[in-house]
Amino acid sequence: RTADQLARHYYQRLAGSAQNLVLADPGPRDMFDDRVYKRGALTLHTLRRRIGDTNFFALLQDWTGRHRHSSVVTDDFLDLAARYA
Repeated sequence: RTADQLARHYYQRLAGSAQNLVLADPGPRDMFDDRVYKRGALTLHTLRRRIGDTNFFALLQDWTGRHRHSSVVTDDFLDLAARYA
């Protein structure tokens, strides 16, 4: 299966799931739930499709080079991703 096929599969599966989970704070019972993990993967896949493979993989290389062994927050990623958009 391709990344697109997998993304569509999991998107459809998640769309049929209960939407009552607070993603920012799912709690210990649901912290590894697909609604948390797969949505993150789907978000990155959507970014890849929007900015293209060349920019996406350059972004990942830049991100890992800049932030190796450091702490970051979502806004750090969003700021860097905006440079590749």
